[in-house]
Amino acid sequence: IIKHLERQLLRGSGKEPYEVIEFYTGVPAAEFIEKIEGNIITNEHLVPNSIVYGYTLIDSITTITEVSSREYLKLFGSTPKRAMVFSGVTTGRSPLIAVKIGKFCSEFVPEVIVLLGINRPDAVAVKIAEKEKIILVTSQFSSQKVKEVLSEYV
Repeated sequence: IIKHLERQLLRGSGKEPYEVIEFYTGVPAAEFIEKIEGNIITNEHLVPNSIVYGYTLIDSITTITEVSSREYLKLFGSTPKRAMVFSGVTTGRSPLIAVKIGKFCSEFVPEVIVLLGINRPDAVAVKIAEKEKIILVTSQFSSQKVKEVLSEYV
């Protein structure tokens, strides 16, 4: 009950732990990654054939600790063919583990995972991305800058 009330207070203050943004059309993953000045860490061979139809901005720690398994599917918006953009990460391990564990609730995995503010995720994060066939990218942009540069697709 306390967690539910906390989430309601957060929502009332406009501080959602995640924001789902849909594109009006599919955007090639290569173009998406270029726009956010991303550095591809793994699965670069998947980039030429990947399209994203939106992205979800995720406050990493808050979402991982507060979002229920029932709410997990909402992170994918209208399609899993999207990018999940995590802020507040230090190693990148927890977002990748969350996505892997989330497969127990559904078979969805995102096309791209972007870790903001780090240069190199740890080995476990990279290994999970490789096994799950997720394009793993880092970017030094802030969440606000990501929204700015991708606003033309919304």
